[in-house]
Amino acid sequence: MKSIHLCILILMINPIFQQNYSLDFDGSMDYVQIDGGSALLSNTNDMTISGWVYLRNYNSGWPDFDGLFGVRNEANADFYILQHVNFQLEGRLRNSNNEVFSVDTEANIIQPEQWQHVALTYNGDELKLYVNGVLAGNTFASGQISNSGEPFIIGSVLFPGNDFDLDGLADDIRIWSRALSQDDIMVYMDQDVSGEEDLIGYWKFNEGTGNTVSNSVSDNYHGYFSGDPTWSENASPVQDQFCGLPGDVNGDDNLDVTDIVTVVSAIIDHEYDDVMCADMNEDEIINVLDVVTIVNLIMGM
Repeated sequence: MKSIHLCILILMINPIFQQNYSLDFDGSMDYVQIDGGSALLSNTNDMTISGWVYLRNYNSGWPDFDGLFGVRNEANADFYILQHVNFQLEGRLRNSNNEVFSVDTEANIIQPEQWQHVALTYNGDELKLYVNGVLAGNTFASGQISNSGEPFIIGSVLFPGNDFDLDGLADDIRIWSRALSQDDIMVYMDQDVSGEEDLIGYWKFNEGTGNTVSNSVSDNYHGYFSGDPTWSENASPVQDQFCGLPGDVNGDDNLDVTDIVTVVSAIIDHEYDDVMCADMNEDEIINVLDVVTIVNLIMGM
């Protein structure tokens, strides 16, 4: 208990504030690169990429398309979403045999300067593109991507001689190792997700500073800025994780000293995205007041 008291004294001096952020891309050579990210999409017939976007380009057209996120090498590894003419979206799979399968939505599917959720799924037979949880297009598709060395890009789609850079914001980008159903997308799209085995890439963009973004579900595949993306407090409408028992950050339906240790460690390490269930007074701040409240609950005070 003495060590807990010491940590509390430290945190009283340096409380940590929880703030949700997104990344702002200016449409000119700004993006986030996850090196070797195509490995998360390779040698599988089940995958999904999804995320929130806020587009500002009112005149999208060749060559000023807006790449949202994904992988593209125009040879044997494409899996991406972009905006092209008339506020349409395109989703594409190019397999290791250079066979191309594309989905194009109807015109005006995108509403500029509004947050919208997009998802591209593939199950070995069909490619589907969803906007705000609603199926916006689908087509037959087959094959796999075997190239595991291409970067996964957020804020652009690479194209020889003319990259398609995003003019807008992006947030909460995810890669799943299964083809999400429409019901799955509706459930997950506006929720902070943790503990899902099939969630293999998750970039929350809540760092708020620096030039890297962490993959919150793995020690690998972190993202690095190219150009000059900027942090924005205009964040997507993703809600904090559901808390069954306030303070139970370990999710075992039991409030005990392990929860305190987890919260204190997370605050000290500035890794507080997964401990928002410790926000006992619901002020979006994880600090000593929340730790004291949890301690008092455990001690029955």
